Amino acid sequence: MELSSKKPITRRRPVVETSKREGRDPRFSDLAGEFSPESFASSYSFISKLQEEEVETLKKALKSAQTKPLDKDPTSQKTEQGEADAIRKALKRAESSVNHNRREERERRTLQAAKTKEMKERLRGKKNWWMKESDKKQLLLQSQFDSLAAEGGRKAVKLAIEKRRKKAMQKDRRSRPQMGEYKRSA
Repeated sequence: MELSSKKPITRRRPVVETSKREGRDPRFSDLAGEFSPESFASSYSFISKLQEEEVETLKKALKSAQTKPLDKDPTSQKTEQGEADAIRKALKRAESSVNHNRREERERRTLQAAKTKEMKERLRGKKNWWMKESDKKQLLLQSQFDSLAAEGGRKAVKLAIEKRRKKAMQKDRRSRPQMGEYKRSA
């Protein structure tokens, strides 16, 4: 097809047609093999250790930033306070990632234990059975409460259950129509 000479041509028009070279990301390529969470966790376990060390160093840095004597100059006070806030944010982010790693590891171990238990039952002659999502949620919740009990005792578990109950009540309360809406619709 011939282009009209009356219509202006964009500068981005390809002069010579060439095949575009596409880069390959090995993380998403089938040539790299299938993703295995277990092997990934074992290969990169050093990252979680580094993150825990980072949390410790940030705690020390925050403590030293808070105990530093304040200057009389107001501009330096603002910069020191800004540094402390930045350290606080970094600490919160690092603690969040450490907690996330611990939670993922606990969930992985729990699901692996359930899987091995099921495989043993199958070897004994039980029919094939796959865990439903609701059973999986229940199992993970139970493991969460078990780890809470191991760390903080029964009181921590009671507080966590109470917090979940309050959250569910608030959600239920928000979904319920208000009293004034009944009167208007009637």
